[in-house]
Amino acid sequence: MTAFLGLPLLAVALALALGGLPGLRVATPKAEGFAKIRMKTIQSQLDQVEGDYLIAIGDSHAERLYLPELCGLPVLNAGLSGATAADVLGLARLLEPRRKSRQLVLIVGTNDIWIRRHPDDPGAVVAFRAALDGLLDRLSGWADGITLITIPPVASRQEAEFPRSAALRFDAAMREACSFGRCDVVDAFDGAGERSGAAMSGIDRDGVHLANYARHIRAAEPRLCGGSPIPDEARDGPKGSSKG
Repeated sequence: MTAFLGLPLLAVALALALGGLPGLRVATPKAEGFAKIRMKTIQSQLDQVEGDYLIAIGDSHAERLYLPELCGLPVLNAGLSGATAADVLGLARLLEPRRKSRQLVLIVGTNDIWIRRHPDDPGAVVAFRAALDGLLDRLSGWADGITLITIPPVASRQEAEFPRSAALRFDAAMREACSFGRCDVVDAFDGAGERSGAAMSGIDRDGVHLANYARHIRAAEPRLCGGSPIPDEARDGPKGSSKG
């Protein structure tokens, strides 16, 4: 079972963490419990931050990313498996960074284009764009720069569930949301796809997730770090280290 099935009504679960919202259906106890635990874990890490750092936030593509450092900065992983863009917005509204990060990387969209969420409906992209706008408004105070990563390709056998045509439309919405220098958009996972857009054999495990996210992010590091120059101390290496 893939991560997009693991958290039904995730946005509701996040709201329930603060006492619930009227007029919404109740999330499953399992989803609510996971969302609460994940939220508390992320907030605890935010409270411990000292010095410059980078935030990676989004869906399971973000949460599965094992990358202790990027752009010369330590990475704080705020990913939440199963989350749509609206769910990540709900999460972000419950979190309060103690200090501003140098850079923020946002990965969303895969769960929004899931066929059971009817991505071809006229209002689907509109709702996605509205969630993105809300996210960018909320996250603008979290970081000096924000980079959105386009939707990763899926295996051919999963394209009926996650249509490539929908991914392209939602990617276009990301680019529109980042107009006028509001944020950057990077195709960090383009190396994982074939010309058809499907994930290349051997890269995907379940047809939706990649086997090695860090490899693709590292390859895209020069593009991802454009708004967050690598600190001199990180470029020079740890103090006290010897060369040769």
